[in-house]
Amino acid sequence: MSYLHLNTQAAELITAHGNNSNKGDSLVAKLSSLLSYTAFKKAECESDELFDEVKTAVAASFTKRERTLLAYTRAEAGSLNDLQKSDRKKAQQKIGARCADLYKALKKLQAEPRDTERKSKTLREFIEAEIGKIEDRIAKADNPDIKSVKATADALNALRATL
Repeated sequence: MSYLHLNTQAAELITAHGNNSNKGDSLVAKLSSLLSYTAFKKAECESDELFDEVKTAVAASFTKRERTLLAYTRAEAGSLNDLQKSDRKKAQQKIGARCADLYKALKKLQAEPRDTERKSKTLREFIEAEIGKIEDRIAKADNPDIKSVKATADALNALRATL
């Protein structure tokens, strides 16, 4: 198992992203060349140590109170009052939310694009599919008005004939 570590520049960019009120893409673009998007998701991260370092870098942008609450071990956190426990949980969730934001932004930049050559439907195929959907809805209708059904069916048949 390899022990990958976060370099200082990447840690500073992650912290700056948390401090930046603009949340500009320029920080994400700089971070993209230094760190893989997988580092922001525990299940995909190369090492546990790297993920812990990423979380620490994210938390570095938090307030002093939040960082203090996060520093408690699980055993020590049991002795906190309800307000402190609640604030600690919110701070932990904030780390997860920031990691998720960075994961999505970096993945958008780094992941291989999907096959862009999608086969689009012609207008005729699209209209025929929509006519089929309308006919299915008419067939499934409870207590349909026979005159309306006949008029709609005639209109759909006329439309289909023009295609």
